[in-house]
Amino acid sequence: MTRDETGALQALLDAAADYTRDALGRPPRPGDAVAVLDGRPDGVSPIDKFAFGSWHDSELVAFADVVRGYPAADVAYLGLLVVHPNHRRRGVARTFHDDLVMCLRSWDEIARVRLSIVATNAVTAEPFWSALGYAPTGESRPIRRDDGVATTVAFWERAVDRRAR
Repeated sequence: MTRDETGALQALLDAAADYTRDALGRPPRPGDAVAVLDGRPDGVSPIDKFAFGSWHDSELVAFADVVRGYPAADVAYLGLLVVHPNHRRRGVARTFHDDLVMCLRSWDEIARVRLSIVATNAVTAEPFWSALGYAPTGESRPIRRDDGVATTVAFWERAVDRRAR
């Protein structure tokens, strides 16, 4: 995806307000799409940040952002995967994720996909990620949501299976 598609991403984030509420403790804001597209960890080059979208007709129904080589050279960090509420529980997220992992297989240095789950969204997120082969690493760190609630994020990973190319 490109900056030209910011409006479609903002519409998806607005529709998926339940995620923003559960994970960040607030409703979506007008600049969230730009923040997602531009945001990256300190020290990460813009060329290592990727945005992927899945479209149905002219509607963005799923989005993911990935940082290549973060936090280690052999890791792809999946920062966000969000699906439009009207397309949930239809296999869209699983298919989108599988296509994303297929793409990551072409990055020869990448051996693992890593993500974080906010504790306040864990009831929804953990079963989904577990079903896709992710497991907790045992690492976590405290965070403070936008609404001031103190919580944690837990890190989960899965291998990138090269045999499935």
